[in-house]
Amino acid sequence: MLTGRPPARALLSLLLVAQLLGCSDSDEVVVLELPATTTQLGNDEPELETLEQDDLPEEVAVNHQFGETSVPAKVERVAVIGEYEEDSLIALGLVPVAVTTSRPNSEAFPSPWTHSMLGDVQIADIG
Repeated sequence: MLTGRPPARALLSLLLVAQLLGCSDSDEVVVLELPATTTQLGNDEPELETLEQDDLPEEVAVNHQFGETSVPAKVERVAVIGEYEEDSLIALGLVPVAVTTSRPNSEAFPSPWTHSMLGDVQIADIG
């Protein structure tokens, strides 16, 4: 059973969009320049690039809403709070010792990408 409301909503939405477009004062076309990307074909494993820790400063100051915290730049053990955030650290060359997952006992941990990068290296699931 059709009612008269859905066509009225569609017409109202169309009129709103037309009004917003009519308010534009520029005929200029905006072109976004996106960086070039490359696609790796095949089953080749991507190389993991790491930064030498000797090139880093001894401490890094992290500013936050409660002040400032000094963190050693040569980290040895990192735990990740957030599902699949370990992928970002591994891509940066840091292997976390522990992670949290939102789905305990999931077969999706570690992620396929993490497993392909680390092989049999174990990362503790701290729930």
